[in-house]
Amino acid sequence: MTRAVAILIADQKIALIERCRIQKHYYVFPGGTVEAGESVIEAVIRETREELGLWVTVEKLVAKVLFNGAWQYYFLVHQKGGVFGSGQGPEMNYRPESPSGSFTPVWVAVDDLLELPVYPRDIAALVQQATQNGWPAEPLLIIEPPRQP
Repeated sequence: MTRAVAILIADQKIALIERCRIQKHYYVFPGGTVEAGESVIEAVIRETREELGLWVTVEKLVAKVLFNGAWQYYFLVHQKGGVFGSGQGPEMNYRPESPSGSFTPVWVAVDDLLELPVYPRDIAALVQQATQNGWPAEPLLIIEPPRQP
């Protein structure tokens, strides 16, 4: 399933989703599955609203990741409205003890990205490097090895 993912940076902090599930604690970039009839850009705008409570504009595609046979598109976005943490997507009501675990929007210092369990690691490294040196002219292409059972 194709996924659309947001990279939102403000004041040297990045918006992430903190995940707690079955004794695992990690962070991911906000985003989700592209729905039928929806473009990847429409999906990243919708997912950002559902998970973060924010309206965003899309600046550009910064990475394409092939993970477990499905494409993930990472977009640099900018906030144009909304209230951070007010997302109403169904996953925002999950509890840590549920099978899917909890989803909590948080701001994390960009400088801390590689010191925390942020996934995918290649995207965390890209963000940290790009905030120092600028974004690459072309989207980064990453092919992740298949996940081991």
